[in-house]
Amino acid sequence: MRLFPRNRQLGLGSILAALFAAGGCDTGPTKILVAPSTFIPSPSAVVFVQPSVIALTPTVTPSCVGFVPVDGLDLVVRQPPTNVTLSAVTIQMIDGTHLGGSPVTIPQPRLTSLFPSTLIVAGTVGVFSFSPIIFGCVTTLPTSVVVNATLTDQSGNSQQVSTTVSVRQ
Repeated sequence: MRLFPRNRQLGLGSILAALFAAGGCDTGPTKILVAPSTFIPSPSAVVFVQPSVIALTPTVTPSCVGFVPVDGLDLVVRQPPTNVTLSAVTIQMIDGTHLGGSPVTIPQPRLTSLFPSTLIVAGTVGVFSFSPIIFGCVTTLPTSVVVNATLTDQSGNSQQVSTTVSVRQ
């Protein structure tokens, strides 16, 4: 049984022979050609949540036995390098050992209905206020909240940015 088929061995041998032959004959200066790139990395926007600590209070109601947020949160997007649109937000409770519940994802259509505009102009600040109801009933006391925001530029390129805040009771 052959490890490599015969025609594959010949093809690999031919390539190696050509490389050695070409490399051995070159006595001139080495030239490196660089093609222009359309991908230009840019610094991302600064994203954070206010307040920096989210307060939860215990509750016992017919619809919730657990914890509810005292206040909402503001997602702040500061100084994107280009105009971007907030195209999705996911909020996840973390209880310290594992994820503390299902993530709450707010897609573009819902964001558009919640806010007058989801556009953040380059170099400016966008503030998106989420009411406490967005969290619903939290059954396990989390230690932190992770907020993932998807920002999309005018060319359709998306970037996910994330921030984490603490929780107190």
